[in-house]
Amino acid sequence: MGKLAKLVGGIKARLRRRKMLTAAAAAAESSSSSSCYDKMEKTNSMKVEITSRRAQKLIAKNLAIVDAMVAGSNSNNSSKAKKRAFFP
Repeated sequence: MGKLAKLVGGIKARLRRRKMLTAAAAAAESSSSSSCYDKMEKTNSMKVEITSRRAQKLIAKNLAIVDAMVAGSNSNNSSKAKKRAFFP
């Protein structure tokens, strides 16, 4: 049991070291890149565009489901048609 505990302890120590090194590297990288660029705020028109794209994707998904339901009900195996829910 002692060897297993020592092995697990060594692995944990390596993971902690690696995590600390990657966190330090990420912090150094983000501080240097943030000084070069300013974050751009989203305008109202950008927000509307994003919302409309999401709505169009949602409508397309719902139409595809309805088409599949209609196609399933018109076939001979209407009793075996899968029940599908609309995406809210």
